[in-house]
Amino acid sequence: MTSYVKRELRGLHDVDLAGIDESDYFFISVCPAAIKLSNGIAGGIAISYVFEKGDRIEHAVLVGGPNDLKALCENIVARFDTYWLQPKRRR
Repeated sequence: MTSYVKRELRGLHDVDLAGIDESDYFFISVCPAAIKLSNGIAGGIAISYVFEKGDRIEHAVLVGGPNDLKALCENIVARFDTYWLQPKRRR
């Protein structure tokens, strides 16, 4: 999952991946969890994500089918780009 998210972020040409403790950077946390049915069969995947910068925080959980990991990661990065980065680009 990490590779999907990193690849999508690298696709945003004005975004650099950095370490932690950088004052002008965003904090992004992504945590996946498998959803299993009572009989043990994979029923899907849930991904919790958090975007944070200063006092602004966004948290949500996305849910998809067992083969939707890549699409969910793409959705998370698209949301980050649209609602967090695009407003800064317009300035």
